Amino acid sequence: FFPQNAWFVNEYTPWKFYRNIPFAVQGVGVVVLFLRYAKRTSAETAKLLRGAAYTIVASFAFYMATLVGVLWNPLWGMMMLPKTLAYVAALWLLYRVEFK
Repeated sequence: FFPQNAWFVNEYTPWKFYRNIPFAVQGVGVVVLFLRYAKRTSAETAKLLRGAAYTIVASFAFYMATLVGVLWNPLWGMMMLPKTLAYVAALWLLYRVEFK
């Protein structure tokens, strides 16, 4: 834990939001790719890919709730748990796509 990261300082800095912009853009790109590819595959695979895309959207929603919520109360950090579960669900769906 480097002190310059200010992990234990609960203050608003715009950088907390700016550093997540590339991550959000990447997530939107992945969702768009999954949904586009789902249109060109079989019905079963398309259903799994759409499900994976929606779980990634849910994961980003929980992450953004954490990012904003911790400004008011540190307990909002617990929203990272459902975010992680959404990613586990996405991995399970993608595993089923690859190894069906």
